[in-house]
Amino acid sequence: MSDLTRRVETLENDMREVKGILARMEPMLIRMDERMNHLATKAELAEKPSKTYMWGVVGVMTAAVFAAVVLGATLT
Repeated sequence: MSDLTRRVETLENDMREVKGILARMEPMLIRMDERMNHLATKAELAEKPSKTYMWGVVGVMTAAVFAAVVLGATLT
């Protein structure tokens, strides 16, 4: 058996092994993809703060800074 023949056989064996590994990994990759899509959809449907809530937060923060200035406190 020549050296080239042995190398080809080695490559063929390696490729069979790689194909077997990929065949076992495919269902896992499909499940991971499905799970990631589910989580992305779930995140898109999650409740987000409304504009009114956000403006309220800004208002409260502004009032706190104003009160600190009026009362002579320093913000350091």
